[in-house]
Amino acid sequence: MKFFIYLSLYFIAINLSAQNQQGSSNGVPNSIKQFVEFETNYLSSKGQNNGLGLTVALLKAADNRFSQLVIDANIIDSHFTHLSNRLHILGFNPGNITSLSNQGIDVVDAALAGSNATITQQAILSEYVYEITIESIVNEDLEDGYLSTVLGIINNRLKQKRNMKQVKIRLESGKTNDGKIVSAEDEWNPKVGEKYIVFVSEELYSFYSELRNYKPNQKERYTLLQWNPLRIIGNFVQPILPSVVEEGTQYKEIINKINLGIK
Repeated sequence: MKFFIYLSLYFIAINLSAQNQQGSSNGVPNSIKQFVEFETNYLSSKGQNNGLGLTVALLKAADNRFSQLVIDANIIDSHFTHLSNRLHILGFNPGNITSLSNQGIDVVDAALAGSNATITQQAILSEYVYEITIESIVNEDLEDGYLSTVLGIINNRLKQKRNMKQVKIRLESGKTNDGKIVSAEDEWNPKVGEKYIVFVSEELYSFYSELRNYKPNQKERYTLLQWNPLRIIGNFVQPILPSVVEEGTQYKEIINKINLGIK
């Protein structure tokens, strides 16, 4: 899912090489350095920056891929700082990372897996995991950077912090207040009545709204997808967008893997 794809070294190197470009496009930082700075400032404003340096150290200690590579130290630092920032945005810190590790939940390994994260690792990093039935898809330009809301009725709370009965997921596609139709490339396009397993986050909704120079709507508990959803069809799950899950995987197998990442 593009909202939770970690930055590969290649991507970081390309962007850092373009740091001579100034400013941004549509309010979004156009270099990794600017992006990481925004993450860090965001965490500071939310009071979620305690222990960032230690989280970086935990990540570096677990990842030896760079020892044989000739790469600028600033690029490597940007990589690990970004991963650390992302973990803290999602509510992790050195204390609960260590506590979860003692329970057999490896947050660091999940973070380092990036877009190759297994379903178990996706569950570890997700703020909420729900099994839902799509109730409605409504155009809503809330001036938060997103244009429609998917309302899902929660059938099974696989990972939660609150006793929620429904979840509202914001999408980029939709209609603006002035009538303009926007269709985001490769975005989830659910239909009413379909059932899905979704991995969502309230924190990432707020973060990405502010990143794009908008204001997150605080009247409702809106979320963003962290990972691509999985459609439930009978006793099987079907990946709708690129996924580590193969077509024809049994529903029970996916649920078991999700449960391995939840404490």
